[in-house]
Amino acid sequence: MYLFTQDDPFYLPKITSLFIQKLNQELKYSLIYSIVTKPSPFGKKETFINKVMKVYKVFGLSFFLNYSIKYIFSKIILRRSVISVLKENNIPK
Repeated sequence: MYLFTQDDPFYLPKITSLFIQKLNQELKYSLIYSIVTKPSPFGKKETFINKVMKVYKVFGLSFFLNYSIKYIFSKIILRRSVISVLKENNIPK
């Protein structure tokens, strides 16, 4: 089975891990390959700074700060990503 997804530090690592476990244990299938793309809303290629400014302008300071803290904690401190989950499960990308 193949997996095609985006890399995301928030929800997808946990969901991907649970998906792999469920495939292996309950459905008796396994992932043999994955394709992971960078997250980009609506297929637009934007710089990180442009994305940051867009989130700030659309959602305001409170959401922006909350989202930033979660991003830093998940991505930089915990180093959680879909790619890290795939590596832990020996699934090539």
